[in-house]
Amino acid sequence: MIQLLNKSMFSMNWNLPSIPKKIYDGVFPITIVLFFNMVLFSTCSYLGCYNINLTNIFRMNMLCNACTDMSYHLQVHQVKLYIFIGGYIIKRMNEVIDNQITNISPSKN
Repeated sequence: MIQLLNKSMFSMNWNLPSIPKKIYDGVFPITIVLFFNMVLFSTCSYLGCYNINLTNIFRMNMLCNACTDMSYHLQVHQVKLYIFIGGYIIKRMNEVIDNQITNISPSKN
């Protein structure tokens, strides 16, 4: 019964709207980083890693040390992603300006 259900779920046409590959490739990494950031922040808050107490001051709580380490690595990936997005926007702006400059010719005066 379960096998029939699984086969029918995968063979059904869900009629989902098609997302262009460029948009999907750009939005997917941002969504993943934001999701991990929210999960990590809520987990570290739940564990009390942002509270000021002796165990956190002297770094005795290993779970909070792991939260700090994961936050650092996530921040490194976020910075790389932001630099990529900024570079992509600057590249696209440069292409638009170059196209406008090449369309203007002195002979059209």
